[in-house]
Amino acid sequence: MGVGQGAPFVLDVGGKKGYVSTMQPTKQLYYDNRYQKEGTATLLDILPQPKGQALVLDATIFYPQGGGQPGDKGMIDSVFIYDTHIDDQGRILHLTDDTFELTVGQQVHLKLDWEHRYDYMQQHTAQHLLSGRFFSQLGINTVAVHFGKEEFSIEIDLPELAPEHIYQMEEELRSIINSSTEVESTEVSHQKAVEMGLRREIKVDGPVRLIRIGSFDTIACGGVHVANTRELIYVQYVGSEKIRGRLKTFWSAGNRSVHLIRRNQHIIETAGTLLSSPPQEITEHIASLQTQAANTRYQLNRSFTLIAKLLLGNNLKENMALFDASSWQEEHYQSLGEALLDIDEIALCTVRQSAENKVLWLVALKGRPKANELFARIRQEALPLINGKGGGKEPLWQGVGTSEGKDSFLAAVRNLFEEWRN
Repeated sequence: MGVGQGAPFVLDVGGKKGYVSTMQPTKQLYYDNRYQKEGTATLLDILPQPKGQALVLDATIFYPQGGGQPGDKGMIDSVFIYDTHIDDQGRILHLTDDTFELTVGQQVHLKLDWEHRYDYMQQHTAQHLLSGRFFSQLGINTVAVHFGKEEFSIEIDLPELAPEHIYQMEEELRSIINSSTEVESTEVSHQKAVEMGLRREIKVDGPVRLIRIGSFDTIACGGVHVANTRELIYVQYVGSEKIRGRLKTFWSAGNRSVHLIRRNQHIIETAGTLLSSPPQEITEHIASLQTQAANTRYQLNRSFTLIAKLLLGNNLKENMALFDASSWQEEHYQSLGEALLDIDEIALCTVRQSAENKVLWLVALKGRPKANELFARIRQEALPLINGKGGGKEPLWQGVGTSEGKDSFLAAVRNLFEEWRN
């Protein structure tokens, strides 16, 4: 008995088995016509869900999430369906958080979010081809696949991949797209599928649905794919990252690739206009600007440090300074540590308001013995006055505290500094 005619059909959903229930079979119209955008069905059940409700139909054009491919979205009458799943009882659930007045037994109109569906048909078919060519041409296995909103990823069983192999895969896919090869689906027995020696282990026990792309790839899959490779338009590599000691490669196919190419072209044109550079000189111009910016930052930091030295000098008396630096510019305060490098002997303590009821504190001790012992006393006797937290190592310690008690904190540190100097 065929799919949707009462027999349980087993879907390969990335290692998890899903069954269409024989008690309430939903005819899977997306297998009969993958390009059907609208249709009618009878509402069999309305089930409560953690988020909203789920509609169960006698037939559906909505593909349920599986094999990494997201579930379909769209409309059932005036009800928005935000996702489609298969539950643990094998029911195809059309998920909604809308309120509605539909009743069990009535006929409803189905309309797919076709842009969403077709996008993932393109991505999923491109992924099959890439994984297949990785395996047949380079002996590389696919470990995991993920279909995202911006790109899809293929994790391979290698820690790295040479650029020439990336280019090879792009050229392979371009050739296959230009070949206008049909993408066919067939259902075979489990035994026959095993005997075919597919590149990926079969993870279902019953009949197996195969996706065949000419002589380029054949694999067990319950997803929905384009009918011809020319629909993929273009497949391009967009990056990679290492994960768990393996390489995850990222790709874009179909209309996504067209949008990506147009977006990148716009970025290049805009950058060229801003930089007054032709495309081939943009990177060189940016490198030059980065060098100029680094030099400017260096000169600016030197200026901040010089200003910090001047401000510090105004508060310094006999190599000792204790003051509230709340009026300082943040950049000057941050340069205080740098300003201390050229000073051989100093006992410094500052506080600076950082937020409501919060202060930054800083202590610097240079040029005299037993600095660590002195800071230990500051920690024990003065920091509790502002509930101070923090630390460091000779000659600089810093942290945060409460602004209440900061004057008492400075006074207590002054007494300790005087003892240290004497």
